[in-house]
Amino acid sequence: MNELINYFYLFLLYLKFLLGSKMPCFIKEDPKLTISKLVERLNGNKSECEIILLVDELINYSIYNWRTYQYDNFQKFTNDIYP
Repeated sequence: MNELINYFYLFLLYLKFLLGSKMPCFIKEDPKLTISKLVERLNGNKSECEIILLVDELINYSIYNWRTYQYDNFQKFTNDIYP
């Protein structure tokens, strides 16, 4: 999990270098607001324990999700990939 957090901060560092660019996501609104929205969306403001609980919750949700099940079946039948 520490590697995930390290890469998250590295990713943020790259984005901060792009703040002055002409990319649409930085032009439409305040670039700092864009980055803060990204941090919130990627749960960068949570502790490691909270992130682990969130990931477990997402995995449990996907295990019983109808679409996940159908996608796994599709992969199994078309590409011989078993979940």
